[in-house]
Amino acid sequence: MTNLKCNAKNCMHNESPYCCISHICVGGINAKTESETCCDNFQERRENAVNSCRSHEKNPSVDIECKACNCVYNEDYRCQAKEVCISGPSACVCDETRCSTFKAR
Repeated sequence: MTNLKCNAKNCMHNESPYCCISHICVGGINAKTESETCCDNFQERRENAVNSCRSHEKNPSVDIECKACNCVYNEDYRCQAKEVCISGPSACVCDETRCSTFKAR
């Protein structure tokens, strides 16, 4: 499990700075920079939507599937970084998020 901090405040899974789901997937199969990655699990928090954190606990550690094959922390599609930061404080769609921990091979 990897320690995850997330500042995507518009995501229905976010309870700053934690995620309320136990598994996330970082997208960006051809990524060469962090701006080409994203959190595939991002879902915009709508005005009347229920935050998923109401039914799940905040998770400081999560299992991270990683599709960013060019990242030094990717080992067999699993993130091996000790800590990961997902950024996107004003994101409305997953493409507006990014894995700030991404480091090109």
